[in-house]
Amino acid sequence: MIINIDKNYYTSKEEAKKHMGMMSNVVSNNIVDLDLSEIVKRVGKKGCTFTRAIVNGATRDERFVQQRFLVLDFDGTIKMEVFKKRCEEYRVPFLFTYKTLSWSEECNRFRAVFLMDRWICNSELAKAANYILAAIFPESDSSCVNLGRMFLGGKGVIEKNLDARINVVELAREVETYYRVTKGRNYSTDIKNFGKKSGIKVSDGEICIFNDAEFNSDGIEDKITDNGIVMLPYQKEQNGNADSVKGREIKEARPMLTSFDSESLCKLCALLRDFINGKDLHHELEFLLATSLINIKGGRQLFEDNMKKMDKLTPKWKYDLKKMSCNGYRPEQCINSKKPCPYYDRCKASSLYTKASRKIRKLESTEDFYEIEKCEGDLREFLENAVNAKDLDIHVINAQTALGKTEQYAEIVKNQTDKKFLIAASTIKLQHELSERIEAKGVKCEITESIYTKATQLPFPGLKEELDWAFS
Repeated sequence: MIINIDKNYYTSKEEAKKHMGMMSNVVSNNIVDLDLSEIVKRVGKKGCTFTRAIVNGATRDERFVQQRFLVLDFDGTIKMEVFKKRCEEYRVPFLFTYKTLSWSEECNRFRAVFLMDRWICNSELAKAANYILAAIFPESDSSCVNLGRMFLGGKGVIEKNLDARINVVELAREVETYYRVTKGRNYSTDIKNFGKKSGIKVSDGEICIFNDAEFNSDGIEDKITDNGIVMLPYQKEQNGNADSVKGREIKEARPMLTSFDSESLCKLCALLRDFINGKDLHHELEFLLATSLINIKGGRQLFEDNMKKMDKLTPKWKYDLKKMSCNGYRPEQCINSKKPCPYYDRCKASSLYTKASRKIRKLESTEDFYEIEKCEGDLREFLENAVNAKDLDIHVINAQTALGKTEQYAEIVKNQTDKKFLIAASTIKLQHELSERIEAKGVKCEITESIYTKATQLPFPGLKEELDWAFS
């Protein structure tokens, strides 16, 4: 990740202030490519000054090149617990937080660094992104929106999450929710004032930043397009058709699914089963479920009832659910969620909605479910008993797909080197995969040649056709 960062380290704010002039020159001319972990270390722990934007030769706004980082500065105006809770509630995960050089136990001054999911090259959109994030955290230093601003490093990393990313379009939607929840009836005026201050057009209470693929900007001349994002800039004279941009969004036709109750849905989705049973899920996993449930008849009510039961149905959640339903939110994909579903590896469904929309499905089922750890343990025990049995019988073990049979075969071979094993595989590909796994555990393994491959190399006309017929 490229970044403008100081070559020098500072351990106190007083020392850094003495070298501010020199620091500005060094930072603006020192663009380096570092791993995220190294950036966290240099900024948060070693006290290196940096700029959130890439600047060329000076830290003035007009020398802006592009931006990926967003930064918030808190001078003891918010408690860390409150900050983290709001980050989770409004789906803005931070990359890392660190103690500023002015941090003390009496006054917890800290900075939070966020990483966008793409580079922004347009300076107006970059500044708008800075304003949008700051809107959710009015306790932050309001002067932090300037593009070329330098941020002093710190004296200790508080927390980090190197996988955290935020999307500017999603962030704009969260700001709309924040204003509705916190400003009440006056939210409309407040959000218009925000648009004027940030340079973003506001239409019908909506901040006009959209994904290019989901917004039809044909015919709109005054727009900013940058790396898949469209922003409509603020206009002093907003009139005529400029006030209705919502209708331009392209909405995918998606049928509402019916014929489901909570029991049948729980049989389809282990995550929903955890939710219904009262397990405390991460906010992102609750959001993942909500995007599918609003597209299933009775699903929204089911979600609300369970959130109420767990005392988690906040005003923000109520507004989010209403907004999702009205705006036709697509079901979020389990693997692409900010916190992927823990059951994805064994389920492989793109979403609960997708799984429920399959044309062939069992509405009634008498299947029993078991914890995967128990199943893995049972399989291991049965395999070991079969291998160690003092008889000449054939032991048949029925095992569910994806229980790790291949890995357990390899472990048995490794742990019982006094025996010889013959493992039959259904395909040549699986044969080679087994061999690689066993040899990786330090056990010698030989692969038998394929009869089919060997026979087709023989100079006998018609043999290949005979084999094909026999195999079929």
